[in-house]
Amino acid sequence: MAGEGKTAAGAGSPDAAHHGKIHETPTGKDRLGTAPPLETDDRRIEEALQDGARRVKAIYEEAVDPLAQRLMFDRLPDPGARRGRPLVLVIGNHSSGKSTLINFLLEQDVQATGVAPTDDGFTIITSGPGDDEKDGAALIGNPEMGFADLEQFGPTLVGHLKLKVRTAPILKRLTLVDSPGMIDSAQADIGRGYDFVEVVRWFAEQADVVLLLFDPEKPGTTGETLTVLTAVLAGLDHKVIYTLNKVDCLESIHDFSKAYGALCWNLAKAIPRKDVPRIHTMYVPGPWTRRVDALPLDGFDQAREEVIQEIRRAPHRRVDNILTRLHDQARRLRTHAMVLNAARTTFKRTTIAWRSALVLIPLAFLGSATLAGVFLGRDYWQWIVGQIAVGGILVVALKLLGDRAIARTREEVTEGLTGIFERVHKRELAVGDEADLRALWAGVRDRTRATIETLGLERVPKTRQVHIDRLDEIAERRVPAMRTEFDKLTGNLPTS
Repeated sequence: MAGEGKTAAGAGSPDAAHHGKIHETPTGKDRLGTAPPLETDDRRIEEALQDGARRVKAIYEEAVDPLAQRLMFDRLPDPGARRGRPLVLVIGNHSSGKSTLINFLLEQDVQATGVAPTDDGFTIITSGPGDDEKDGAALIGNPEMGFADLEQFGPTLVGHLKLKVRTAPILKRLTLVDSPGMIDSAQADIGRGYDFVEVVRWFAEQADVVLLLFDPEKPGTTGETLTVLTAVLAGLDHKVIYTLNKVDCLESIHDFSKAYGALCWNLAKAIPRKDVPRIHTMYVPGPWTRRVDALPLDGFDQAREEVIQEIRRAPHRRVDNILTRLHDQARRLRTHAMVLNAARTTFKRTTIAWRSALVLIPLAFLGSATLAGVFLGRDYWQWIVGQIAVGGILVVALKLLGDRAIARTREEVTEGLTGIFERVHKRELAVGDEADLRALWAGVRDRTRATIETLGLERVPKTRQVHIDRLDEIAERRVPAMRTEFDKLTGNLPTS
């Protein structure tokens, strides 16, 4: 699981026992012979991270959180709130090559690898003055590490946590998390003893980079993989690096095309977006690597270097992730507020109409009876009493009809929130990115409905236009400006 099977060779290959060991190949490009980053650069990045996190926190406190609290729209954990180095989470199917890649990044055998599952827990690998290993209790017991919240998932998970301290250069700027291999079977009964999906969700929310690996022999998205894609990584696309690993086990372009096409097809069905995300195609070099003329590997070498650079950019991506989260929260909260406003208006219009009728029509009959009494005298008392009686009957009838109409409107509004969303976003849907807007609404709809069901349409607060405009300003101007500023500050700093 955490250290999974053959990186390239087939099951039972004699090379399987050597997976994870670092060997230099004749190309001379396969080792990570990079020098440790300069401490001054580290300090500049750390200062930029802290400044960005402070400024984003101020925006939340000033303009976002107060409105979100009024509208019962809680925000997801802020990745900038976690202590410790930037985090890189490595997840993937069993036998997708996670542990082998981690060993390659570290330039040493840290994680066990093999054809069969070798681990069923999460391993946090971080930097320290010397090699050391600790259990889960020691990990969550140190608040400075930033993993204390994992205790909420119970003692079984704690027993499946490990901390490994190594002196590898890449760990100077980031922390790696190796995870159990996901079982790609719709009927899999894993019985891990803890909620695997929820734990992955926690790590993914805290992570600055999520590396999702697929095995070309099993490029499926069922079982745990499908759940992680749809329930965990939804809304976190900006963090995810989709990777088809171990392409060196394929013998021809035809085999590669089939594996790549199958993965694209499966991702398209699992991810609610208009296009398939970019999929990096790579392999981890070693003695198991098979170089065949039918499938040149040079392009895959370049793809691997791109993936490694994205991993190394984890410190740069932390502020980017914080800003993306703020941008998404502002857009989501804006949609939530606008739909609530429209739902509230629709409901109040019906309520006011029937309540007005309940008051005004009986008053008209009562007024008619009063005028008749004044001008016609008592000789017409029977007609006057009749008017009063009709008015009373109308009160009862209008009350019954009004209550039914209001209840029906309440149900129609609650069940028809998507229609309301389409109405208030009609122009944006026509001229903007419709798939993006609908994906945005899909992530907001349940919260909007929960707010209505909890507060009731009568008590849903009205959001003033100035607050909606402020959310627009955050998403469209302030976040892009801060992103440009941070990119300029860190753009000339090395990522290796």
